[in-house]
Amino acid sequence: MSPDQGLLFGLLALLVVLLIWGRIRYDVVAFGALIACVVAGLVPATGAFAGFGHPATVTVALVLALSKALSDSGATDIFARPVQPAAGRTATHIAALGGVSGRGTPVKYLSDSDP
Repeated sequence: MSPDQGLLFGLLALLVVLLIWGRIRYDVVAFGALIACVVAGLVPATGAFAGFGHPATVTVALVLALSKALSDSGATDIFARPVQPAAGRTATHIAALGGVSGRGTPVKYLSDSDP
């Protein structure tokens, strides 16, 4: 194992420990790990933030912002009320949430094929 690999594994181990510990916000921990990799020379400074422009990253950020807005507005409570009685058992909870999702096929969204 090269010194760079050892340093990277050490940083990853520290990252996992800090994320599990939970005292520091996960975004601060992740950003700190990225900066540490840049300072250590493991990631080139010119490409450190290149991944933030990827469409998948933008999509995830938009979904998180939308879900936060829906939650804060109380719109999710409207859909949660009918599902709550079925939340007793895991199987019925999953079935109820699958029905609320629209088509009832959560696996469809994991596939990259068109309908």
